[in-house]
Amino acid sequence: MQCFATDKRKTFIQYACQGRYPVDVIDSCSEGEKRFSRSTGDKVEITDEGFKGVSFLPATEFAMLSGAQCFDVVVLNAFVDVPRETQSAVIEKTRKCSSQWFVTTDFHQKTITDDLKRHFYQPILTNIEEIHSSRSDRFSHKPVPPDSLPPNIFADRALQRFSRIKDYEYRYCALFTHI
Repeated sequence: MQCFATDKRKTFIQYACQGRYPVDVIDSCSEGEKRFSRSTGDKVEITDEGFKGVSFLPATEFAMLSGAQCFDVVVLNAFVDVPRETQSAVIEKTRKCSSQWFVTTDFHQKTITDDLKRHFYQPILTNIEEIHSSRSDRFSHKPVPPDSLPPNIFADRALQRFSRIKDYEYRYCALFTHI
């Protein structure tokens, strides 16, 4: 398997290339994930096996990728950096760059259902509640007011607890397939 990684911020890519993180990040990792790292005092390092098959692309916004390269899976965590009115265009770009699957964990909840349906994505419901509930560090009882978000962050990363509310399949899902 080949994994390509990018971010719009060059400093994030440089940080990821080092593969050194605070030791407490390992606390939320599964045993399977932990096998790709080793502790070095107050840091955790990604092993050579963990970096195997990973290529870092130059810094770019996903919406700016040419679409010339197609990926089996696109994992996009970038909607926090995208204004709500741009989310649909980014999903359209994802559809053009992804042959089948799309993974996202940060999005504009009020428009995600319409945006995904418009571009022919449907949620993969297998283990939806378990996957959603595993992100416990992001749970909140109420959304963060927009004026309290950091500059250039447009989406609230706080998640509501899983429930079967209207459109829950889209609002609480992280895995989607193109139909």
